Amino acid sequence: MRIMGAIIGFSIGVTIGLSMGVAAGGGAVNGAIVFGPIGAVIGYLLGRQNIPDQSTDHLNNDTVLDPMEIQPHDENMADLTSSIENIFGAVVQILSLAWNFEMKLFKAIRLMPMLVKHPVLFAVIGLLSLAFSPPIGVVFCLTAFAAMHKGVDRRRSFVIKIRPVSTEPL
Repeated sequence: MRIMGAIIGFSIGVTIGLSMGVAAGGGAVNGAIVFGPIGAVIGYLLGRQNIPDQSTDHLNNDTVLDPMEIQPHDENMADLTSSIENIFGAVVQILSLAWNFEMKLFKAIRLMPMLVKHPVLFAVIGLLSLAFSPPIGVVFCLTAFAAMHKGVDRRRSFVIKIRPVSTEPL
């Protein structure tokens, strides 16, 4: 199932890459070359190994099932919900790391004291980056949303305290 996940992830990555390559002003093939392998790795890592057997040996051939009597499995819905929460948690964690990297860059170019005094400049930076370099602007806005989700504060120079992720096996 992991191989199928890698194939699906590669397909989605190539599709996104073709779109992003054209939108960013680069070549569509270059975008596909970048995003295809990234999608394949993510699809491979998210592929499930332990899929329950969906055998129907327990049903008699004489019984007719009424569709109204079939109840969805609560455990499958719980697995789906927890998987979606894990995916969004991982995305927020990665975006938070990117936000911290951006804040370190602002400190390196000595822009951080002005940002601490006037936080509205983050909106100006976001709008300017969206206007002049859309891919960078999109990344900046996504990392800003993740930072807001994590509760970023000016007292720590807008650096997010990142907690380690649990190492439970998938």
